[in-house]
Amino acid sequence: NGWVKRAGRGVYICVSPEKCVSGFFEPHVEKALQESGLTYCFTGATAAEIWGDETYIQRSWEYHPALVKIFRRDLKRWKQFLNSRQVVFFTAFPSNVVGGFVVLKAVDSVEIDFHNKKPVEPLEQTIGFCEANKDSFEYVLAYISNKYKIKTSASKELLIKTREAL
Repeated sequence: NGWVKRAGRGVYICVSPEKCVSGFFEPHVEKALQESGLTYCFTGATAAEIWGDETYIQRSWEYHPALVKIFRRDLKRWKQFLNSRQVVFFTAFPSNVVGGFVVLKAVDSVEIDFHNKKPVEPLEQTIGFCEANKDSFEYVLAYISNKYKIKTSASKELLIKTREAL
Protein backbone atom coordinates (compact mmCIF):
# COMPACT_ATOMS: atom_id res chain seq x y z
CA ASN A 1 0.00 0.00 0.00
CA GLY A 2 1.51 3.27 -1.13
CA TRP A 3 0.69 6.48 -2.90
CA VAL A 4 2.47 5.54 -6.11
CA LYS A 5 1.94 2.31 -8.06
CA ARG A 6 4.02 0.90 -10.87
CA ALA A 7 1.97 0.66 -14.05
CA GLY A 8 4.75 -0.50 -16.36
CA ARG A 9 8.41 -0.12 -17.06
CA GLY A 10 9.27 3.45 -16.04
CA VAL A 11 5.56 4.30 -15.72
CA TYR A 12 3.97 5.09 -12.37
CA ILE A 13 0.50 6.30 -11.43
CA CYS A 14 -0.83 8.01 -8.32
CA VAL A 15 -3.15 5.96 -6.18
CA SER A 16 -6.28 7.63 -4.85
CA PRO A 17 -6.24 8.48 -1.14
CA GLU A 18 -9.29 6.27 -0.59
CA LYS A 19 -7.50 3.21 -1.99
CA CYS A 20 -4.27 4.02 -0.23
CA VAL A 21 -5.73 4.14 3.27
CA SER A 22 -8.57 1.65 2.78
CA GLY A 23 -6.64 -1.23 4.33
CA PHE A 24 -5.40 0.71 7.37
CA PHE A 25 -8.40 -0.22 9.46
CA GLU A 26 -8.72 -3.83 8.32
CA PRO A 27 -7.43 -6.44 10.75
CA HIS A 28 -5.10 -7.94 8.13
CA VAL A 29 -2.47 -9.01 10.67
CA GLU A 30 -4.95 -10.85 12.88
CA LYS A 31 -6.58 -12.40 9.82
CA ALA A 32 -3.21 -13.66 8.57
CA LEU A 33 -2.44 -15.19 11.97
CA GLN A 34 -5.79 -17.01 11.97
CA GLU A 35 -5.22 -18.34 8.46
CA SER A 36 -1.66 -19.53 9.12
CA GLY A 37 -2.57 -23.03 10.26
CA LEU A 38 0.28 -22.70 12.78
CA THR A 39 0.04 -22.68 16.57
CA TYR A 40 0.28 -19.31 18.29
CA CYS A 41 -1.14 -17.29 21.14
CA PHE A 42 -1.19 -13.61 21.92
CA THR A 43 1.19 -12.54 24.68
CA GLY A 44 2.36 -9.48 26.61
CA ALA A 45 0.57 -6.21 25.89
CA THR A 46 -1.63 -7.87 23.26
CA ALA A 47 -2.76 -10.47 25.80
CA ALA A 48 -3.46 -7.66 28.29
CA GLU A 49 -5.63 -6.01 25.67
CA ILE A 50 -7.58 -9.24 25.09
CA TRP A 51 -8.03 -10.23 28.76
CA GLY A 52 -9.00 -6.63 29.49
CA ASP A 53 -11.81 -6.96 26.92
CA GLU A 54 -10.08 -4.23 24.94
CA THR A 55 -10.80 -1.60 27.58
CA TYR A 56 -7.06 -1.00 27.40
CA ILE A 57 -5.79 -0.47 23.86
CA GLN A 58 -2.07 -0.50 23.05
CA ARG A 59 -2.65 0.28 19.41
CA SER A 60 -3.99 2.86 17.02
CA TRP A 61 -4.38 2.99 13.26
CA GLU A 62 -0.76 4.05 12.85
CA TYR A 63 0.71 1.64 15.42
CA HIS A 64 -0.71 -1.85 15.76
CA PRO A 65 1.62 -4.52 17.14
CA ALA A 66 0.50 -8.12 17.58
CA LEU A 67 2.75 -9.87 20.09
CA VAL A 68 2.57 -13.64 19.68
CA LYS A 69 4.21 -16.70 21.17
CA ILE A 70 5.03 -19.43 18.68
CA PHE A 71 6.85 -22.74 18.85
CA ARG A 72 10.57 -22.27 18.22
CA ARG A 73 10.46 -25.19 15.78
CA ASP A 74 7.91 -23.27 13.66
CA LEU A 75 9.88 -20.03 13.38
CA LYS A 76 11.07 -20.67 9.81
CA ARG A 77 7.53 -21.56 8.68
CA TRP A 78 6.14 -18.44 10.36
CA LYS A 79 8.69 -16.26 8.58
CA GLN A 80 7.86 -17.85 5.22
CA PHE A 81 4.13 -17.54 5.80
CA LEU A 82 4.20 -13.92 6.95
CA ASN A 83 6.50 -12.97 4.07
CA SER A 84 4.10 -14.63 1.63
CA ARG A 85 1.25 -12.53 3.09
CA GLN A 86 3.37 -9.37 3.10
CA VAL A 87 2.89 -9.01 6.86
CA VAL A 88 5.66 -7.06 8.57
CA PHE A 89 7.20 -9.08 11.39
CA PHE A 90 10.09 -9.02 13.84
CA THR A 91 11.67 -11.48 16.26
CA ALA A 92 12.53 -8.67 18.71
CA PHE A 93 10.45 -5.62 19.52
CA PRO A 94 11.25 -2.86 17.01
CA SER A 95 11.77 0.77 17.93
CA ASN A 96 10.41 2.79 15.00
CA VAL A 97 7.60 1.08 13.12
CA VAL A 98 4.34 2.35 11.71
CA GLY A 99 1.30 0.24 10.88
CA GLY A 100 0.34 -3.30 11.72
CA PHE A 101 3.08 -5.79 12.47
CA VAL A 102 3.79 -9.02 14.32
CA VAL A 103 6.44 -9.65 16.93
CA LEU A 104 7.23 -13.38 17.05
CA LYS A 105 8.38 -14.71 20.41
CA ALA A 106 9.77 -18.18 19.70
CA VAL A 107 9.55 -20.46 22.75
CA ASP A 108 9.81 -24.19 23.47
CA SER A 109 6.27 -24.56 24.83
CA VAL A 110 3.08 -22.58 24.37
CA GLU A 111 0.13 -22.58 26.78
CA ILE A 112 -3.07 -21.42 25.14
CA ASP A 113 -6.38 -20.28 26.55
CA PHE A 114 -9.14 -18.67 24.54
CA HIS A 115 -10.81 -15.41 25.46
CA ASN A 116 -13.31 -13.71 23.16
CA LYS A 117 -12.48 -16.45 20.62
CA LYS A 118 -8.82 -15.41 20.48
CA PRO A 119 -5.86 -17.66 21.36
CA VAL A 120 -4.16 -15.97 24.28
CA GLU A 121 -1.70 -16.92 26.98
CA PRO A 122 -3.32 -17.91 30.30
CA LEU A 123 -4.71 -15.12 32.47
CA GLU A 124 -2.16 -15.78 35.22
CA GLN A 125 0.73 -15.13 32.81
CA THR A 126 -0.91 -11.95 31.59
CA ILE A 127 -1.38 -10.75 35.16
CA GLY A 128 2.32 -11.42 35.78
CA PHE A 129 3.20 -9.31 32.72
CA CYS A 130 0.91 -6.50 33.86
CA GLU A 131 2.32 -6.58 37.40
CA ALA A 132 5.88 -6.40 36.02
CA ASN A 133 4.85 -3.41 33.88
CA LYS A 134 2.40 -1.82 36.32
CA ASP A 135 3.13 1.75 35.24
CA SER A 136 1.55 1.01 31.87
CA PHE A 137 -0.89 -1.77 32.78
CA GLU A 138 -2.40 -0.88 36.16
CA TYR A 139 -5.76 -0.16 34.54
CA VAL A 140 -5.81 -3.68 33.09
CA LEU A 141 -4.89 -5.10 36.51
CA ALA A 142 -7.82 -3.23 38.09
CA TYR A 143 -10.19 -4.39 35.35
CA ILE A 144 -9.05 -8.02 35.74
CA SER A 145 -9.34 -7.76 39.55
CA ASN A 146 -12.93 -6.63 39.30
CA LYS A 147 -14.02 -8.93 36.49
CA TYR A 148 -12.39 -12.16 37.69
CA LYS A 149 -12.30 -11.42 41.44
CA ILE A 150 -8.51 -11.86 41.49
CA LYS A 151 -6.34 -9.83 43.84
CA THR A 152 -3.72 -7.70 42.10
CA SER A 153 -1.64 -4.68 43.08
CA ALA A 154 -4.04 -2.25 41.37
CA SER A 155 -4.77 0.88 43.40
CA LYS A 156 -8.11 1.34 45.15
CA GLU A 157 -8.82 4.38 42.96
CA LEU A 158 -8.48 2.37 39.75
CA LEU A 159 -10.46 -0.53 41.20
CA ILE A 160 -13.33 1.88 41.82
CA LYS A 161 -13.06 3.44 38.33
CA THR A 162 -12.95 0.09 36.53
CA ARG A 163 -16.01 -1.18 38.41
CA GLU A 164 -17.93 1.46 36.49
CA ALA A 165 -16.67 -0.03 33.19
CA LEU A 166 -18.13 -3.40 34.11
